[in-house]
Amino acid sequence: MSTDPGPLPRRGGKLTAIFLVAVGIAVIVATIISVRGDDSTTAAEVIQGAVDQSAEDSSEEFHAPGGPLAGTPATDFELTLLSGETFDLSDHFATDGRPLVLNFWASWCPPCRAEMPDFDRVASERGDILVVGIAVVDDPAAARTFGTEIGVGYPLGIDESGAIANSFPYLGLPTTWFIDANGIIVRQWTGLISYEDLISRIDADIAS
Repeated sequence: MSTDPGPLPRRGGKLTAIFLVAVGIAVIVATIISVRGDDSTTAAEVIQGAVDQSAEDSSEEFHAPGGPLAGTPATDFELTLLSGETFDLSDHFATDGRPLVLNFWASWCPPCRAEMPDFDRVASERGDILVVGIAVVDDPAAARTFGTEIGVGYPLGIDESGAIANSFPYLGLPTTWFIDANGIIVRQWTGLISYEDLISRIDADIAS
């Protein structure tokens, strides 16, 4: 479905805990194997197996159809845009009413830079959809410079405190949320997304 995630500012919580526990147990088992001199399974194989299983478990939870928040209302928030205006989620659905494509990004994230032109293309072609980009816990000056360099026409803002991002659990950046006209989260996409996949998901998930 999605491509490999971009740089990951790892979030705390269940997935991180599972990963750490799995690797910790693997290291202990690997040490025992090394001491016993068991050549049938190497320490590296044990550790790699635990890491692979942890990644698989994470993938099952966060890349399942729709994502972990699918079917739930998007948490309301206010976002100060780089233009100086304010975007209010509940006000948008009350007055504008268009489905929303919400993209989390950061100025230091190469995949974010790579996909932004595709978001801009979608925003210019699909007047029935609103695209909003949120720089997560980013340096304000760097985020503004980034936005200017890319030159996108859709609204960009900065979540300096991370308060908005805390309402939308994610594995890493970029992450994109597809929210329907009723304010319900339909799909979470972790990692780089192409123009073709954006259009496909919009038409399948949130377009009227």
